[in-house]
Amino acid sequence: MPEKTGWLFDCYPRGSVMVFWFIPEGDGPRLRLIRPWLPTGYVETDSPGSMRRLEAGIRRSRTFQLGEEVLKPDFWTGEARPLRELRVLNMDSAYGDLIGLYRRHPEVSYYNSDIPFEQLYAYIENLFPTAYCRFSHEGEALRECVALESPRDTDYPAMPLRVAKLHGDAYLGGPNPLIRFLALEMGDRTLEWDFSSPEDALRSLNGYLADWDPDLLVTAGGDSILMPCLFSLAARLGIPLELDREPNIHRALDLKGRSYMSYGRIVYRDPDYPLWGRWHIDRRNCFLDHESELDGLIEASRVSRLPVQRMARRSIGTGISSVQMAHVCRKGYAIPWKKSRPEGWKSALQLLKSDRGGLTFQPTPGVYENVIELDFVSMYPSIMTNFNVSPETINCPCCPESSRRVPELGYRICEKRSGLISEALVPILEKRIEYKRRMRAATDPTERKRYKNRQTALKWLLVCCFGYLGYKNARFGRIEAHESICALSREMLLRTRDLCEARGFSVLHSLVDCVWLRRSRQSKEEVEDLCRAIETETNLPIMVEGFYSWLVFFPSTQHGDLPVPARYLGRFEDGSLKYRGIEIRRSDQAPYVQTTQGELLDLLSRADSWAACRRMGKKLRACVAKARKRLERREVPLSELLLKRQLSRSAEEYKGNSMSATAARMAAKVGKRLIGGQDVFFVVTNSNAGNPEERICLLELLRPETNYDVDFYVEQLRRMASNLLDPLLGEEERGERFLFKSLGIKQR
Repeated sequence: MPEKTGWLFDCYPRGSVMVFWFIPEGDGPRLRLIRPWLPTGYVETDSPGSMRRLEAGIRRSRTFQLGEEVLKPDFWTGEARPLRELRVLNMDSAYGDLIGLYRRHPEVSYYNSDIPFEQLYAYIENLFPTAYCRFSHEGEALRECVALESPRDTDYPAMPLRVAKLHGDAYLGGPNPLIRFLALEMGDRTLEWDFSSPEDALRSLNGYLADWDPDLLVTAGGDSILMPCLFSLAARLGIPLELDREPNIHRALDLKGRSYMSYGRIVYRDPDYPLWGRWHIDRRNCFLDHESELDGLIEASRVSRLPVQRMARRSIGTGISSVQMAHVCRKGYAIPWKKSRPEGWKSALQLLKSDRGGLTFQPTPGVYENVIELDFVSMYPSIMTNFNVSPETINCPCCPESSRRVPELGYRICEKRSGLISEALVPILEKRIEYKRRMRAATDPTERKRYKNRQTALKWLLVCCFGYLGYKNARFGRIEAHESICALSREMLLRTRDLCEARGFSVLHSLVDCVWLRRSRQSKEEVEDLCRAIETETNLPIMVEGFYSWLVFFPSTQHGDLPVPARYLGRFEDGSLKYRGIEIRRSDQAPYVQTTQGELLDLLSRADSWAACRRMGKKLRACVAKARKRLERREVPLSELLLKRQLSRSAEEYKGNSMSATAARMAAKVGKRLIGGQDVFFVVTNSNAGNPEERICLLELLRPETNYDVDFYVEQLRRMASNLLDPLLGEEERGERFLFKSLGIKQR
């Protein structure tokens, strides 16, 4: 059995074996290997009668078998408790049969039973996606596979991927999905099919996929349109579509996604079309690819041990949940299927004290110079790790007289056990800090971007770990731990404010984990000394985010004397800008308005003082006037005027005639039935029309001769420019006169 080295590309169960795909060193032919493996879960019940009924039911099962009694430590107490082994005999039918088992025996607790088997295998065997491995095999039988690196590593060799892009023009409405055009690109090679003969096109596609053998197919809308159309057409014609490397894959066609509520907003998720033995990433259905590209997606997959395709399609919460489960599993604990710990009883006064978030000091709207921004590094995760805040360590039964208490709330923190959930975050925190250090030190733009993408992916995992503690369905969630983190953050921010003011700094604003200070004569060395003092006082890492040449806190658009805490614009001393809450960051603005604002921001980035901003008035005025003239001359392409709205419900559920409601009804008329959470795109054609359907034109109905509502878009442009520039250019009246004059509009 000669040993080889290479990358673990994919892994999934089939029947009673695990299937592995490796990319060998040297980028040779991809290897498909199999290994017999059957997982073991656990069950528990306090009732002997329940166990007898469970035994009788499982004797008739071909999927499960009860094994021996074993001792496993309890997550909440750490004490050993007896569990009965639940052995899986067939992985293909296990999930469906487990649901049936739970419905027949709801009084039984189940452990390690619902975890996707490829994840459970990775937890147990200490493997992870894209791991560089040493492996040996006889024929197709994998004998050994050992990871030569760790998920904690920051320097890991890049896996050689063959990447192809698949795109086309497809229509999913109606009983027979239609494909008008399809293209496959890989390197400098491009193939196109017009689908005048669908049979020939599909056979040709199969042939080139076998010849080129890409590892990754990248699409834009593949899950929602292209893949369902391809698989549906292939099934109708009786031609096997060989997008998978794995043979004999039978998948149910899912043509509809689903909507669900999350934190008070409706979210839509496209149907899933992952591939077997090959990756398919839909960039429209992958949050991490949008935020951190493929580098960040792979980084998140490595630390969470989630397969890359699942990490691409699931929420960040699924990723951090897998990080927690992997750590708990490696520590020898059984992982519960259903959360069974309710929130502790609280009085009304206790609820008022505990049910609060992070602390915010409201800024006074206006422009400031000589401003410093300090940023706590991953504040909430750092509180968890540095203060031992974990679900099982808050008000634990083993430390009734604990001296470690949560400020304001009085909750006890365990002094005997180290929190499992907080322990799981330590490697991610350390990696993110290292990536940020390397990102700042990098001189090569490609290298800097790679580190930025990786740290961004880890940032989202860390952000989510705090929120998941308060999620009612999280396996290891506990609201008291969530409340403790908020209380500790408030206390540490108050201490930070006191320290800053004691050293002569003015606190302009603070927002949960960031502090903006105004310095008078303090040097940069004194600022660094302040950071070290804050770290000593709070036991939390903090760093200088940057020194601003100028910074503006914007007022409310409806109440000019009130601030908006998360809406600001500032220029750092190196000329880069930082902005939040303005039009260029919002998804409901027309691209043309955002592009114009980007041009204004580019001009402002050259101004190294507030006075320089005001001297730039003529250039700013000319930029806005030029944008307005293009609108009036109808020189702006319709694609730059598209508005995006997220629907809150389906077309028939809308009662009014808002633009979103009208767009949903128009989409339904052309065969595109949208549900809550989906996006709809349209151009405003006549915002004052009596007939709602004359006010907008749906993206699918746009024609070259379609005219847009000039006054509507000029007003959008005016509002953007006024919001951005009025606070910077002096008195509000002067800014209003300047902007209205530049746009040729009478002030209302």
